[in-house]
Amino acid sequence: YKDVIKKDFIKGEYKKERFHISYGPAVPDNFAYNDDLVIKIYYSRNTKKLSDEDFIKNLRDKKEFLESIKKEIIQEVKEKINLTCTVLDEKTNM
Repeated sequence: YKDVIKKDFIKGEYKKERFHISYGPAVPDNFAYNDDLVIKIYYSRNTKKLSDEDFIKNLRDKKEFLESIKKEIIQEVKEKINLTCTVLDEKTNM
């Protein structure tokens, strides 16, 4: 399947190249390679009314947790099915 998704039509012919593609709005955090297994995690920024200090701590904790989960997912995918993987995250305003 990688041969199929790597093909990009350039100047009248197909080129088998790895390139970045956007999975959502075209912002840096939404790009991944075209032949990666892409997993996107959606999460809420915050749903409770917290003091400024607690709010900031909550955001930091979420970021640390997500980063550790991303690393674990990428490693597991590589080990179990031998694919490169990109894990994207998107904050919602729920």
